[in-house]
Amino acid sequence: MFDSTRRLAARAIPLMLGVGAIGAALGAASPAASIDQNTGASRGAHAPVRCLINAGSSGGMLTLQGRVSADLDIAGSYSFAIHNAGGGGSANISQGGDFALLAGETATLGQVMLGNNGSIYDARLTVTVDGETLECAERVGGAI
Repeated sequence: MFDSTRRLAARAIPLMLGVGAIGAALGAASPAASIDQNTGASRGAHAPVRCLINAGSSGGMLTLQGRVSADLDIAGSYSFAIHNAGGGGSANISQGGDFALLAGETATLGQVMLGNNGSIYDARLTVTVDGETLECAERVGGAI
């Protein structure tokens, strides 16, 4: 009986190591945070870096802000781009640069005010930190 237990353990250990290696590989392939393309919200409640695009109106103008928050100190670069996707008028705006953020803070990484004339705009915030890229996208306008 003792000998069969030893043989079972000898077979189980490599199997458990293999399952652990597969789990580690799958975890390594997962991004730190991903974005729901329908809502622009970060997926994963514990994502260390999150981005979003705030849309609103002020004084008859459409306002768009690219925002990032983090649970740890980060530094990186960003690109905030807005393009007209339909309706009246035209827009092709691109902002970008470097940023640094302390843990627990939220920063605005780009901001535009556009005529609220019924146009539809595609806004995209791309944030790069430590070689990893996080992207938020939002379609706004029309009936805001």
